[in-house]
Amino acid sequence: MKKTVLTVALISNFLLFAVFIGIFLSSIFKLMFLKDILIGDVFSCIRSILSYVTFGFSIYNLYIWAKYDKRITIFFLLFFLMGLYTPFYYLNAKRKGWV
Repeated sequence: MKKTVLTVALISNFLLFAVFIGIFLSSIFKLMFLKDILIGDVFSCIRSILSYVTFGFSIYNLYIWAKYDKRITIFFLLFFLMGLYTPFYYLNAKRKGWV
């Protein structure tokens, strides 16, 4: 059950990446139809849910760091790049057997 929840959190984190990259690229290339969809009310609600799941996933990764890792540079990456570094740290922790 725990691994299923963490897998869903990992996927939601990558989906949030994709949404923000889509918003960024639609702003650069002036694709207003895509930007209107990604910034619209329905998608805003979806982004909020993905953000809450990603925040919880980041907190869990900080818990993994406190229990197993304890390198201060990794803490700064997890704390200040919350949501950006966390999926990569989780995959690394899973590879090391910490999860």
